[in-house]
Amino acid sequence: MSSRKRLIILLIACILILGSGCVDVEHRDIDRMYFVMGALFDYDPEKELYEVHTQVLRPGPLQGSRRGTGGGHLPDI
Repeated sequence: MSSRKRLIILLIACILILGSGCVDVEHRDIDRMYFVMGALFDYDPEKELYEVHTQVLRPGPLQGSRRGTGGGHLPDI
């Protein structure tokens, strides 16, 4: 196997390991994170601009209700 192929395989392996979240570089509580649940990219030909719309979820602590409503809310961005 050539050295170029080995380098490419090594780079792909590093990207997969680091990108998968298996390495905990900085510990962050899930309560302090935002998650993008959906994204929409729209082009406006009149303005010649792209518009980006996102739906973001920020999980919150559970409220202790018996019905389990989830506790998360959508922030205004």
